[in-house]
Amino acid sequence: MRFRPKLLFIITLIIALGLFLRLWRFEELFYYAIDEEKAAYITSSLANLKHFPAAGHPSSIGFRLGPLFYYLTAPIYRFFSPHPLSIGYLSVAASIFSILLLYKIASKISPKTGLIASFLYSVSFLNVIYERRGWQLSFESAIILVFIYSLLRLIKGSVNYLFPLALSLILMTQLEVGLFTFIPFSFLVFVTYQIKPHKKLLLISLFLFIIANSGLLIFDLRHNFLNSRYLLNYFRRGNHVRIAENKPLTDDRSIYLAHQLIPATLARTLYPSASNNLAIEYANCPQYLGFKRQSLPDYFIFSISLFLIYFLYRSLRLMKKKDDGQRLLFLSALFMLVHFTAISLYTYLFQGEMAEYYLLPVFVFFFISLSQTLIKLPKYLLWLSLIFFAYINIQPLMTAENPYGLNAKKKAVKTALAAIDTLSFSLESFQTCWYSGGYRYLFTRAGREPVRSYMDQYLSEYYTPDPNKETDRELIILTPELVGENPAGYEAYRRQVISTSEHLGTFGAMEVYLR
Repeated sequence: MRFRPKLLFIITLIIALGLFLRLWRFEELFYYAIDEEKAAYITSSLANLKHFPAAGHPSSIGFRLGPLFYYLTAPIYRFFSPHPLSIGYLSVAASIFSILLLYKIASKISPKTGLIASFLYSVSFLNVIYERRGWQLSFESAIILVFIYSLLRLIKGSVNYLFPLALSLILMTQLEVGLFTFIPFSFLVFVTYQIKPHKKLLLISLFLFIIANSGLLIFDLRHNFLNSRYLLNYFRRGNHVRIAENKPLTDDRSIYLAHQLIPATLARTLYPSASNNLAIEYANCPQYLGFKRQSLPDYFIFSISLFLIYFLYRSLRLMKKKDDGQRLLFLSALFMLVHFTAISLYTYLFQGEMAEYYLLPVFVFFFISLSQTLIKLPKYLLWLSLIFFAYINIQPLMTAENPYGLNAKKKAVKTALAAIDTLSFSLESFQTCWYSGGYRYLFTRAGREPVRSYMDQYLSEYYTPDPNKETDRELIILTPELVGENPAGYEAYRRQVISTSEHLGTFGAMEVYLR
């Protein structure tokens, strides 16, 4: 390929902009919640050589994936720092790799398409804030792009790319349940293009896949097939071995339905109209999803839906094309179709609760599809569109706040421990969308753990609480809602706490009391 200094300069600027946006006020705005907290407990124990897990932490349905992510990130904790920000910086590095690889892959359509796709990915407010989190989902795009690049090379006959394809698939199936859609997607692509992998490489890949997931079998054998029962019982009613029965997706919960969440989330990758409050942006409780949906014009949601239908219709017809760019468009459309179908079955058939982050795997394909459409615009209109896109996506981040951010939580913990001194204490709260927000691990990291806490029901497998021991003090953290009304009973509980406790301070939105 001929060296093009102009292209190199532009993609360097895009990467620099992406890095700046992902590191802007990084610690101040950093989001730290229960998923990061569970991962921190597992990874810390592994890094300190105290426990070698056979499975990861439970998902929302109780089913556990493999622990590979924790083994890969444990060296960061052991040789650098178990600080919550450590994995956050690693996820930022992965996102920069994603920008570069997206440019390379989308350039198979045209260099201009590659530049536009990487620019959209680099600047999109919703994409940026998800890649600023220190959790496993921040690495999804990088692994997906390696997978797609390997798949394109396999289609062209480069059999050795089966190995990186298999490794990326192994990683994806250990990061998030939503990435399991890449399994049927892979099958469809292999059948469609009649890919005949080298037998030796296929056997090695299958062996690696089995080895990587063998921990789940060990976990099941140790725990009377608990993990398998959680998975199977999710799809059957009346079984006690499950998290809880799914509630009907009606009223405010209808926002979880596929036809609501899919276009709304993809629209928000382009137009972040809801708020510059990052806590609200991350929230997936129904009132917050509804608030974010209502902030988007109906015509914009409708336009995104029409665009998706149009793109799927046009691109799925490119199946037999031999050009890499055309194949990429077909693969993008095919994955979107598979993923949207899975989400539809999950929400309509099983009434499963959704979240915006279940659509993260679609983001790179959506940006590719949109870029391929934007290059058809007149040059002046294209420039105006990109400048407008940059403004409306960068401005909210520059003025962002996070009342449930890591800094505020650390200050709350530090103030509380100073007031408690050497006395024993318990940790209490009242359930809102924010009460399971990473507080328990911060006490562990500070070297002073509560004897028991309201988080023990979620985290006690990682430490040993003493539910019967008397404590000297009771620490209460109140986490009010930021949208809509607080849950029933919250205000009465708050009044009772205020009347019987010392107010240690308000940190962001968190109120801390000691009694």
